[in-house]
Amino acid sequence: MFKRKNKQTMLNLMRLYSSIMIGIISVFALIVSGVNIYNSYNEANNVIERASYQTTQFLNEKDQILLRVAKDLTDSPKKIQNLSKYFQLNQADYLAYSLHGYQAETQDNFFYLPNFSTEFFFVYPDIAGLGISFTEEKQAFYSTQKLKEGQKRDKLTQKDQYIQLARPLINPDNLETVGIVSLDIEKTALIKELANICERYPAVEVFAIKNTNDVAFQYSPTPQPFVDRISKLSELVDKQDRYYQYSTASGIDVVAKISTVAVIKQELSRLWLILFISLVLDVILIVTLRLTFKDYVAEVTHINNELHQVAKDDKIQRISVDNQEGELAEIAANINHMIDRINQYIQDIYQLEIEQKDAHMKALQAQINPHFLYNTLEYIRMYAVNIEAEELADVVYAFASLLRNNISQEKTTTLEQELLFCEKYVYLYQMRYPHRIAYSFSLDEELRELELPKFTLQPLVENYFVHGIDYSRVDNALRVVAVKEGSFAKIMIEDNGRGMSSLEKEKLLTKLEEPAILHKSIGVQNVNERLKGYFGETYRFTLTTSSSGGVLITLYLPILT
Repeated sequence: MFKRKNKQTMLNLMRLYSSIMIGIISVFALIVSGVNIYNSYNEANNVIERASYQTTQFLNEKDQILLRVAKDLTDSPKKIQNLSKYFQLNQADYLAYSLHGYQAETQDNFFYLPNFSTEFFFVYPDIAGLGISFTEEKQAFYSTQKLKEGQKRDKLTQKDQYIQLARPLINPDNLETVGIVSLDIEKTALIKELANICERYPAVEVFAIKNTNDVAFQYSPTPQPFVDRISKLSELVDKQDRYYQYSTASGIDVVAKISTVAVIKQELSRLWLILFISLVLDVILIVTLRLTFKDYVAEVTHINNELHQVAKDDKIQRISVDNQEGELAEIAANINHMIDRINQYIQDIYQLEIEQKDAHMKALQAQINPHFLYNTLEYIRMYAVNIEAEELADVVYAFASLLRNNISQEKTTTLEQELLFCEKYVYLYQMRYPHRIAYSFSLDEELRELELPKFTLQPLVENYFVHGIDYSRVDNALRVVAVKEGSFAKIMIEDNGRGMSSLEKEKLLTKLEEPAILHKSIGVQNVNERLKGYFGETYRFTLTTSSSGGVLITLYLPILT
């Protein structure tokens, strides 16, 4: 007599299933959030590194221009003297002086500062201003894109809208500093490029600091107070900041930074959507399960009560199906069908002789079990289809197909059927380990009807999952290809698994050369013996290392006519 189980089993299963699914959804949301924050940290690091590097490259490029200008202005003492005369004479006298020097010293090129400035701006249209000042002179020279010939002014000043770079003018004869040359550089191009780099992270700041501790350039996508001068890096960078620092060839330090707190806040603002979706899915799951299982529990309880009543009676009675609907009605009908058959089998068993009892019971079970198992699997598959669990339906279908193939009594099969069987086998593994296994099967049309012994390719595929696969990887791959090569069918089974050492391959190939009776058979040897016995001596088997480091098994099956 069966003990009656708790009526709330299905309800408890529902609660357990709900808890598990809610836990999975919540853990998945947390993992996604954590991965997003981690990726944001890395991306923020890349952004500040690129911003710092790009600013450094920009300043280095302009500094090279400045270096060439400084060399052009001081490559001879006569040019230095000419520059000095520019500040001492008026415009007309300076022009006369320059022309006189050119006529007196024909070997020297003509040098006239306004001409030099004009040519400079034609060559470098992205430079906003050129300034020259001499140590012993009170006035300075300054020219712009609009005033290319330049003019004298009291002194050189730095304008906020420009980046100013300066280098000393050195007399090549005595290496003394005679003055300073400076460039005023438009910030627009650099700011635009930094804006593209820092588009995702508006909290990024970039500073260019001269070796005099003056701030030559400051950038931030959002308005920030301008910093004129710093004495040490800690004034710009806090402990919670992430930063990168580069230095230009002229000694300007470029620092790009972003606050860790700003990265977290920015990413959390994006993660609220993930958390909200997770909460909505949890609520939908709970409500759906309650509505689904409410009627289901009641119908299952009714069937359970009927089964208990059947168990109490000496004569097995049929279950009432009047109040059942849908899948449960099908289950009840199948149970009634099973009861009818059991009644018939019991009647048959009583009529058998005692000595034949065990044999006949096994025969009857062999008839009952597959039929009931297939009906049950088909019900599960149809139920999965009804609730739109297509993946579960595919898994059940593949599993049922494998069982039918195992139970069938045929000794041979076609190459197409054998590969389909192997593909379903691999598919079940892929479902167990999603996103970790990829596979492909290819078959020439001419080889579809090629006959071969049943279960000869599946053990070779199974070997990969038993010995070769690494479940910690996400790029496991298996490829099975069957092509016609002359009068042979060439079948290649290739993987990217752990592979085999030279000693292991040599040992296995040695065993394949020996008769199976000499030692305990293994899967590969069993396959080799069966294929050799079926196809004869023209059949060939090779075992090599694949291009990805795994195993490549190649079979050459003669095409029998």
